[in-house]
Amino acid sequence: STMRQKTYNKKLDSIFVAIKHLEDEFIKRYLFLKYNDELEYIYIQHLLYAATGRFLKYPEGKEKINEIITIMKHKYPNWWKNKYYKQRNIIYRITCSIFYMNNLFVLNIYNKIRRKFKGN
Repeated sequence: STMRQKTYNKKLDSIFVAIKHLEDEFIKRYLFLKYNDELEYIYIQHLLYAATGRFLKYPEGKEKINEIITIMKHKYPNWWKNKYYKQRNIIYRITCSIFYMNNLFVLNIYNKIRRKFKGN
């Protein structure tokens, strides 16, 4: 329900709580090292790719995008080397790279193109 909203909703912030909880469970169950590539990919897919795409729609989301980039730089500074990420198509990888660069000019162009193709 939060994906089609026209205005910013604080429920979007729940991604940070959910992904941190998942990581804590990996650590608690001693699975962090064994499944680090998988957890890293979850961060790429759900935080960098999906959440950034959602936050990009709202002026309030800029701060959250900065938070995502900080998390990725701290936890997974070489995320683009992830074996699951490297299997994704070029559009997905370019999108993740654009989001990670966090260049306002490039993000605005990306958002305009995305809206045009989605009919928004």
